[in-house]
Amino acid sequence: MVRKDANRVFWTDILIDPDTLSHITERRTMISPLIKNANKSLLYQIVVIIVLVSGFCVIAGKYVSYRIKNIKFEKEEELSAVADLKVNQIIQWKNNWVSHGNVYMHDQMLRNAIKKWLSDKSDNHVQKEIEAWINLRKEYAPFQEIHICDTMGNKLISSTEPMKPFPLPMAEYIDKARNTHNIVFSDFHKRAIDGQIHIDMIVPIIDSTANGSRFFCLAVFAIDPSKDFFPIIQSWPTSNKSAETLLFHRKGDSVEYINELRHKTHTALVFRLSAKTPYLPAAMALNGKVGIVEGMDYRGIPVIAALRHIPESPWYMASKIDKQEILLPQRKAIIATFVFLFGFVTVTFLLIVIIERSKSSRHYHALYKEQQKTQAALLDSEHFSRTIIMSAKQGISVWDKKQRCKIWNNYMEEMTGVKENEVLGRYAGEIFPNLWKKGFDAYMSRALAGETMTSDDMSYNTSVFNGKTGWMLCTFCPHIDSSGVVVGAIVITRDITLRRNAVEEIANQREHLAVTLRSIGDGVISTDNKGRIVLMNRVAENLTGWKLTEAMGRPLVEVFNIINEQTRKPCDNPVEKVFKTGGIVNLENHTVLLSRDGREIVIADSGAPIKDKESKTIGVVLVFRDNTEKQKTAENMMKVDKLESIGVLAGGIAHDFNNLLSGIFGYVDLAREMCKKDDNVMDALMKALNVLNRARDLTRQLLTFSKGGVPAKATLYIASIITDTAQFVLSGSTVRCEFSIPGDLWSCDVDGNQISQVVDNIVINAQQAMPQGGKISISAENVTIDNKSSMPLNPGNYVKIRIEDHGAGIPKEYFAKIFDPFFTTKQKGSGLGLATCFSIIKKHDGFIDLESELGKGTTFFIYLPASETQFVNINKPDDTVKNLRGSGRILIMDDEDFIQDVAGTMLEMLGYDVVTVANGEEALDQVKRSLDNENRFKIAILDLTIPGGMGGVDTVKAIRKIDPGIKAIASSGYSTDPVMSDPKFFGFSATITKPYLKDELGTVILSLIT
Repeated sequence: MVRKDANRVFWTDILIDPDTLSHITERRTMISPLIKNANKSLLYQIVVIIVLVSGFCVIAGKYVSYRIKNIKFEKEEELSAVADLKVNQIIQWKNNWVSHGNVYMHDQMLRNAIKKWLSDKSDNHVQKEIEAWINLRKEYAPFQEIHICDTMGNKLISSTEPMKPFPLPMAEYIDKARNTHNIVFSDFHKRAIDGQIHIDMIVPIIDSTANGSRFFCLAVFAIDPSKDFFPIIQSWPTSNKSAETLLFHRKGDSVEYINELRHKTHTALVFRLSAKTPYLPAAMALNGKVGIVEGMDYRGIPVIAALRHIPESPWYMASKIDKQEILLPQRKAIIATFVFLFGFVTVTFLLIVIIERSKSSRHYHALYKEQQKTQAALLDSEHFSRTIIMSAKQGISVWDKKQRCKIWNNYMEEMTGVKENEVLGRYAGEIFPNLWKKGFDAYMSRALAGETMTSDDMSYNTSVFNGKTGWMLCTFCPHIDSSGVVVGAIVITRDITLRRNAVEEIANQREHLAVTLRSIGDGVISTDNKGRIVLMNRVAENLTGWKLTEAMGRPLVEVFNIINEQTRKPCDNPVEKVFKTGGIVNLENHTVLLSRDGREIVIADSGAPIKDKESKTIGVVLVFRDNTEKQKTAENMMKVDKLESIGVLAGGIAHDFNNLLSGIFGYVDLAREMCKKDDNVMDALMKALNVLNRARDLTRQLLTFSKGGVPAKATLYIASIITDTAQFVLSGSTVRCEFSIPGDLWSCDVDGNQISQVVDNIVINAQQAMPQGGKISISAENVTIDNKSSMPLNPGNYVKIRIEDHGAGIPKEYFAKIFDPFFTTKQKGSGLGLATCFSIIKKHDGFIDLESELGKGTTFFIYLPASETQFVNINKPDDTVKNLRGSGRILIMDDEDFIQDVAGTMLEMLGYDVVTVANGEEALDQVKRSLDNENRFKIAILDLTIPGGMGGVDTVKAIRKIDPGIKAIASSGYSTDPVMSDPKFFGFSATITKPYLKDELGTVILSLIT
């Protein structure tokens, strides 16, 4: 049984010897009695299978029951979510219409027109204006009808004819609107005319007078809900065959459905069911039930519904779905599950019987063969052993005591590319010459001595055969025969080439990651699962003030110390939040990082879990950036929004106030002219003019906020504006001013008066911050802003102005609102000074900011764009005109009677012939008449804003076509109107800002005539 040739040793030499053969024979004899127990074993296995399958059925049944409950719960949650969504949409719908109603309630034009018509109902022109207003609203909004009513609800003007009285239920809603002065909605009802459904919005029209608010009429808007209300109710966010939303209200003892039903037509405000029906979800809602209920709907079909009451309304809502639709798919799944289980049990049982019988038959046959042919059994054993070793997923090689190869399995062939017949009988040093030098022989010698050990990673090179290279890890163990004698060595080899390559790839990736972390602009910190720091990039080092070598292994909270900027309380540890949630987290707004060196840095941050291949969180990575400058930019944009939000209001107030001041200014100036001999009266009038000048300055500050205000820019040398303004403000005070302004300072395209106002406001604040006296330092320099700057400025050249005081300073909590309109810390301050500065600098495409520290002072920084051209100082001669009298015909157009009177009197005193008109139409008529009698106008003074009529811009265009020789002067109380900044572009020859004095008016006119 031992077969040899010159170069091959068979497996029986290694695995089977005479002692082993006797042992095999004894074992075969011992196995025979066990055959009798085979049938018992089969029965036992069948019982076990049945028990397992039964248990599986019980578990499956419980799972199905749980699944049914879970699906029902999910559907109830979906119904609740849909119901809440619909309620919120209805509330939003009402709020939108309330917003529209508030606009109509405060519509000045509508209110004035109605008042005028009520005072004279025969005025058809006013009535047509009101009807035009109604028709316009009806055309562009889903209104079926619009009515103007008196305080008792009687229709005065209506979009429908004839004007029939409201149905009786409307009286309740009209009374409510009249008593509360609030917008009131009626319930849904049908029109008597065509049966269309609508809902009325009743808007009280309030007249604000000096004695308070007075309710004098109503506006009733019949809204068509089919346009934007019923689509809200009838939509459903997901696809369902039976799901729908019902809107209903109580009608006596019945439930009346408001919207059209999905499964029943022509039901809106027609279909009713008893409110006492116990199983009807709608009846449950009317009786106070809220939430998830089960019942039967209007079709008599079982449903699940979510009930809600619409706040501040008589309406109720039910979002429902058929129970059949919810449970039918699950019932099918249950039947399929149990059919599968029955089939599985049956097939499993049959397979077990067939397999066991087949195994028993083969087993009996094998035992019989083994008893008859021992030699055949030994050969089978050899083949079986060889198959195991040759098919092993590790390399196995066997060597004799002389280190010659006796076995070389398939894995070794695949790994090295060397076939077994090429290495059998060859020495290890011949096969792996490079490994021999690296200690392969030493490991082999120790294995032959009876030791078992594992080598280090070894690189191999089969240069003798094919030159293939790779890495392997070997375990050397002795090959011991049945007598305990070492007859050779067995080497178990694992190919670790892929692992070594992966290690090298990981090392390369780590280096790539390190380079990436060093190059990105965000701070990165990673921690282990204990929250200890394992990695930081350079940006993180700079922001925290900690080096990686110092921070390594420390808890994150020691290095990454964050607080809330507003409350100054510590923020939650982001690492703990990531481990708690298992997902990505972001820092709250206003998070500040306290650096190791004391800096406070506003940061934006996110944290994400680091997971292994089993999705287990093994650490956290934080990515954060310095957000300080970005937050400043956002705050500045917020200030801009605040200024623009009051722009229209400020412009309108200032314009109207300037019109009033024009009359006061003019009459006081005329009175001063008429009583020059009375010193006491003259003194009083001069004081009055001084006070009026202060009022005029205040309105100009308000106009700075006007959205349409445009600076009257010119190329100016900014240094002289700064020095002249500061010296004038500080003249006679205990505060002195030091200037540091270079001679080559760039010129700027600015409005000199507005920039002077900016310097004036800041210097006055600095002076008031140092009541005991002190020093203000003012400097200016040329700077260039590039794309990398964090300031909200376009790249280019700028003049930077720095104004520093040494006063009490400003608390940091005031920084965000220091430029807000009407914000002040002074008892007598208006809160417009710095807001005006901010608005002016913004309109000059510049930027203003400040730095301040309590007890040390405040510094303001102003950036103004430099001009592309240099300022040329031209010394103008004295243009004072002592004699302002003249002659000629002058046309004055102004909608205010008192301004016509004042301006006309002034010009008549100066020797001019004056004609006054109230609007552009009258002005054009006068110009045409002047051509007929050849008594033409020399000058036309035109008010830019004529409410309800042709203003100055349109009038001057028409005048130019009739008589091009007339020189026009633009007049407005809105000093920052674009026309006032560039009159010639709009066809004017000059401008004059209200209010004005006689001498100012005479100077402007004389400059045009001469």
